[in-house]
Amino acid sequence: MDELTYERAVFLSPHHDDICFSVACIALRQTSRALVNIFTRSEYVAKGIPLPTERDERIAFITGLRTAEDERFAAVGGLTRHDLKLSEPGVRGFASFDSRDLDSEVGHVEFALQLFFDNAAGVRQQSALFCPMGIGGHRDHLLTLLAVKAMMPLLQNRFDVFLYEDLHYSSVSSVRQAGIGRAMATMSGFNLSRIRYSLSRDLFAQKLELIALYDSQFKSSIRPEDFIPADNEAPTPHEAVWRCIAD
Repeated sequence: MDELTYERAVFLSPHHDDICFSVACIALRQTSRALVNIFTRSEYVAKGIPLPTERDERIAFITGLRTAEDERFAAVGGLTRHDLKLSEPGVRGFASFDSRDLDSEVGHVEFALQLFFDNAAGVRQQSALFCPMGIGGHRDHLLTLLAVKAMMPLLQNRFDVFLYEDLHYSSVSSVRQAGIGRAMATMSGFNLSRIRYSLSRDLFAQKLELIALYDSQFKSSIRPEDFIPADNEAPTPHEAVWRCIAD
């Protein structure tokens, strides 16, 4: 096995698209892969489609729509899905990029993740765990990172931990740099080292086909440049993760 291929890997996805958008091709390298969607009760779509007017019905409709999209991705990619059924910020009464008072919610995420890990079959030492860096500052991405940081004393005994560069957010250089700095500050006490996984033309085309499965999240056609990290030294298609090791 090389440094990005494991017998067993767990991918933490704040929403029903983050793993596909950010590290779909890395996910496909793994022998066995679990897709853990955390905030799955949703009322957000970008595409202009008819929606129920009553709020509970609208949430149920959109949640079902996004779940179906994710099921198609998992079926194509051979991932085993787990939905933790927490609500997205809009349902909870927060703006998506409101980063105030995160401490009030991070315990809920820790609890949900702990239940998953306690019941997960086949997760053993030298498995890999992939977590978002929080690039872009979405509340749910930051909460996921904070929960993983709090759980590191337990997780690092079972996993090699990687933080992935959140796409599409990391496709903007200034946003990416700010997000990397924030993640490094959050993960103080750990050394982060970047691993770049280059994508061939065919592999990147395959990734774009997978991204297109999440049709509800696009107002118009997909822009390929939105799914390449803004790494000026290597602007060609790639995915990027940061290995997290205790200092």
